[in-house]
Order: sequence, then structure tokens, then C-alpha cells
Amino acid sequence: MADQQISQAVGVDLNNLRSPSSLVSIADGQAIPAWLTLFTHVFPHGGWWHVLPNVTALWVFGAIAEGAFGSWRFVAAYLASGGVGVSCDLLIPPYPAHPAAGASLAIAGIIGAYSAVRWSRGLHTRLQSATIIALEAALSVGVLTWLAFRTIPTAPDRICSVMYHFVPLLVMWFVVRAYVGCRRFTQRFHDRST
Repeated sequence: MADQQISQAVGVDLNNLRSPSSLVSIADGQAIPAWLTLFTHVFPHGGWWHVLPNVTALWVFGAIAEGAFGSWRFVAAYLASGGVGVSCDLLIPPYPAHPAAGASLAIAGIIGAYSAVRWSRGLHTRLQSATIIALEAALSVGVLTWLAFRTIPTAPDRICSVMYHFVPLLVMWFVVRAYVGCRRFTQRFHDRST
């Protein structure tokens, strides 16, 4: 019962995010404005069997990613990944009946961001680069095809759950790849002009 009250207080209730005016309001049972729940929902969980896998994944992948990002960038990426992940819940039906809570969407985003950072640091052959571009395209087309041609279930199911996790992973992958590409372009431009 306490888990449900905490999830209600700081978890994302998607009904409270459907209009711009509701973003700044505090809904019944919630402790903070609706926009802030986009980031706080990564902290409460639905019980020990929900906490243990997330803590283990965060411990393993978080320690590796924090070393690559630095502490502040890791925290920012973690919270941004959680926001992207729950936005997926908001945009893709079916909508959960209870407030969304948990860290797995944020962890999926961290894995995507870390993978992109590692990939961007290395030198790659044309075949490796073409393979990555093909994988990016295949995963993106796969998610978009699922969105376009699926039969929407009445309640979230396992396939929805898996696909919800691919979205923050891909978004964070592409955000980091775009950021690194922009930095390289700016550096080359700066080097040519000096």
C-alpha cells in the first residue's frame, strides 16, 4: 500500500500531462507538479521484485557509464532518459491505468547513450560504420513499423514494455551521436578558420 502511495505522489500520471495547463498543476494524490514527475518517476518502484533488477542494472551499467560521462553528465543523462522513456508511455497507447514508476526506461537510455559514446570515441573502418548505420536504420524502421501497424491492446503487454524500452535507448543513442557529430563539425570548422 505504501508503494502505491509513493508511486501516486511522485510517479507519472499520464492523464495529468495531456494538456499544457495541467503540467504546472498538482493533481489529487500527487506531491509535486506534473512536469516534475517526468523526472521523479525513476525513483519509486512497485516492490522488491521491481527494485532489485533495476538496482542491479543501474549498479552495473551505471558504474560503467558514470566513468565515461562523469557524475553530472551521468545524472543529467539518467533523468533525461527517464523523461524520454515516460514520454513514450504518454505518446504510445495503451496507457497504463496507474502512475508510471521505475528506473528501467532511464537505464535503457543510459545504455544507448553509453554505447554511442563508446562508438564515437573509436576509429572505424567503412564496413563497421556501414554496419552501424544499417543497424540504426533497421532498429528505427522496426520501432516505427511496430507503431504504425500494430493492433493496440486494451492494456500494456510484454511487447509494449519491450518496445517502450527501445525508444529511450534509440533516442539517447541518436542524441549522443548528433552531439558528437556537431562537436566534430565545429572543431573542424574552427581548425580550418585558424
